[in-house]
Amino acid sequence: MAPERQNWLDPVLIYYAATLLFLFLDYGADISLRLTFLDGLPAWRLAYYAFLIGCFVLMLKWPQWENVIGLVESVVTVAGIIIATGMRVILVSDEMIEGGRVPLNMRELANFVLSGAMAYVSYYRRMRAVGRQHIF
Repeated sequence: MAPERQNWLDPVLIYYAATLLFLFLDYGADISLRLTFLDGLPAWRLAYYAFLIGCFVLMLKWPQWENVIGLVESVVTVAGIIIATGMRVILVSDEMIEGGRVPLNMRELANFVLSGAMAYVSYYRRMRAVGRQHIF
């Protein structure tokens, strides 16, 4: 039996619960804030949203794994943003030369800050738990 959830105002849980809001903004209002590194890949973006919903369900089912799930997913997202941004900088296009595309826009920066903050919170909380329990 899974332990009872202690705090529904947990920032990591709220962030993953907001996946449906991010999904609506992305597909309904064409404002991609959560998965900017997959902007040109709609099928992969939809699959990743399904993965995020799965992460949220796992967090609800096994709250003790919330920080591990949040850390792993957030690091994958941050890495995706770094790689996508790096590829645009390394592979110079005509659009960049003509000044039409910056390496990192505000949406991508917001995605990086959100994901990075969740990675930090998850990591910090997990390390505190390890220190208290002496287990992983």
